[in-house]
Amino acid sequence: MLDPTSLKVNSWRSLLQTHVISSTPHDTADGDTRTPAADIRGYLSDLAREGTLHFKANPGNAGDSMIASATFQLFEDLGIDYQIIPVEGFDATGKLVVFGGGGNLVEGQTYARQFIERHHQQARRLVVLPSTVSGHEDLLARLGDKVEIFAREEKSLQHLRQHCRAAKVLISDDLAFHLDTNRLLDAALPCLHGCLFHKRFVRRQFLLLIAAIRRLLLHTTTIHCFRTDREKTNLPRPLWNADISKWFRCGTRSPAEADRSSRMMLQFLDHYREVHTNRLHVAIAATLLDKEVRFYPNDYFKCEAVFRYSMQHRFPKVRWVNPTD
Repeated sequence: MLDPTSLKVNSWRSLLQTHVISSTPHDTADGDTRTPAADIRGYLSDLAREGTLHFKANPGNAGDSMIASATFQLFEDLGIDYQIIPVEGFDATGKLVVFGGGGNLVEGQTYARQFIERHHQQARRLVVLPSTVSGHEDLLARLGDKVEIFAREEKSLQHLRQHCRAAKVLISDDLAFHLDTNRLLDAALPCLHGCLFHKRFVRRQFLLLIAAIRRLLLHTTTIHCFRTDREKTNLPRPLWNADISKWFRCGTRSPAEADRSSRMMLQFLDHYREVHTNRLHVAIAATLLDKEVRFYPNDYFKCEAVFRYSMQHRFPKVRWVNPTD
């Protein structure tokens, strides 16, 4: 008699083989040696055939909301049955658990690490969607073969391959590249009272008013969106700088929160012809809107690594700018 446990393991191994072997490379130029990106849509579809996905988006700013919006769109398009993991009281035992990925599994950040540590042994499978990964070598070494981690660029992929002893490792583009911007901009979104009655709302409206006045009086077509948080660099910021990833933060706990935040960012950027930024998802949003993008480094390798893997060979309007060159 067949062991049901072995059937689950064999199903999982089959899923991995399918999406490693049939992974689709980017449109590449001759001599391009980038690792082919896994077919994330096919991967999620096959994973969902094993049961309900229990999903936790990475919390954070409007960039994280953009990743979450794209993920929720994929779930809807693929007909995936999913449940959002609550803030407290979640028991992962026997469940398919999916963490939304992003930039949280790096030195100095703890949320993704704590989530993985809490659930990887109890979950039937734990998948970390495309992420930048550095540090946390001790955690990576402890992860078993029930864990699957997607890098979103080559440097993270090499780090994972070096330190994951049993966990499976793949690579795919940041999920924000899958966002259907037209669909999001045209959607009827519910009013979020948590976004309205908050000091961030007042500050946001003031900054939006200033931006509108500048466009009207100065005919401004270029916007600078440089980081003002812990990942900022020594690059001098212009007097008028719009750190919109902070302005438009509404949350990632639901599709409504993620979509509201993402749409505000897209609507703001759509007023401009050219965007200068060292915010990864501002650059991605502007790219999806077909803007001219001048993309700068943040304080570690994330921005350049994603540019080299996902943007350099596919989006001619995006130009990498290294101030030290």
